Amino acid sequence: MTGKLSAVVCASMLACGAGAVEGSAPTQPQTAIAAKYPGDVGIANDPAVMFHDDFERAKPGSRWTRVKRSECVFAETDPKIARGRQSARCVMTPKTRLGISMVYTISPRVDVLHMRHYARYGTDFGYLHHGGSGFSAAPEGETRPGGQAGIRPTKYFSSTFEPSRHGGAKPPGQFGFYTYWWQMDRGRSGRYWGDSGKNRRRPSPPQNPGLEKWTCIEWRVKANTPGEPDGELDCWFNGVHCGRWRDVNWRNAANIRIYCARLSLYMESGDYRGTATRTVWYDDVVVARSYIGPKVLVAERKPETAAVVYRPMISEQEQKRGVAEKQAARLFQMARQAERMGQRSVARRLYAQIVEKHPKTDMALKAKEKLE
Repeated sequence: MTGKLSAVVCASMLACGAGAVEGSAPTQPQTAIAAKYPGDVGIANDPAVMFHDDFERAKPGSRWTRVKRSECVFAETDPKIARGRQSARCVMTPKTRLGISMVYTISPRVDVLHMRHYARYGTDFGYLHHGGSGFSAAPEGETRPGGQAGIRPTKYFSSTFEPSRHGGAKPPGQFGFYTYWWQMDRGRSGRYWGDSGKNRRRPSPPQNPGLEKWTCIEWRVKANTPGEPDGELDCWFNGVHCGRWRDVNWRNAANIRIYCARLSLYMESGDYRGTATRTVWYDDVVVARSYIGPKVLVAERKPETAAVVYRPMISEQEQKRGVAEKQAARLFQMARQAERMGQRSVARRLYAQIVEKHPKTDMALKAKEKLE
């Protein structure tokens, strides 16, 4: 699993085969780049691939153009969690209000872009204010996001594919695109929001990846002919095409082109309800010019899915005990991390939670010692 050092459901399964032309909307099973590279080995060398990071051999974020709040991005080496030797673990706390982001800058700029990554949400996740994977486009020579919150941009467009609490969805939430562009609709408040009214674009059927499992997420954007409504947007969950939008008038000038792909997390102080942290793991990121598809297992040569989970045959009582130990261990790890960041009150609340909810676990004894 190697990557380029370039600084930052529904339809049928799209799994095996060889390359698609740039900008082609994948409609056949022979269009997945990942199908040519079992285990993603060598995928960075494919002509259509611009960036690859499996977080295996370096500090997470070191291959990206820039990282915001790098002190909140860690190497996850727990074999029960990590994909391979290690994955990237991002931890949000009230101190990281301005958010975490890893940005890859694209040069030269493009009109068509795919991004695939794997995400796993922790039991502490709750909901985000904003954050997922996304892109930004701007005039040549400029690197700005797609306008300010609540204001319709005139020279930029951007979108983030992210979970939200829409419709009362359970954490981490139902996925959708939060998008700003020059012809977006005004919201009821009189301001412009990326998911209000006709601006709302969500997969059908709804997609909620759930907690504590890896999910393959991919999206595609194609810029329009300037001034013409022929732009496109697509998304896939675990290789299944679950969102297709056409006739999008992204831009009004040919020099407004896509210049970056990113992973991002953003919280405000009022968003921390229930738990004082938000933990997300990322891995196996690929940015390319055509459809990427899920990572292919080396031995079986078929796409990975988050739905297949292998569990040993154990009694219900043993299973519950194991779940409790795992949850307590995760809470203890979060508490230790809060201590290292100077959040002692947060750490004490987490230790108290272990003692209260998991009193029969090994971690409860350690938590009691910390509280004394």
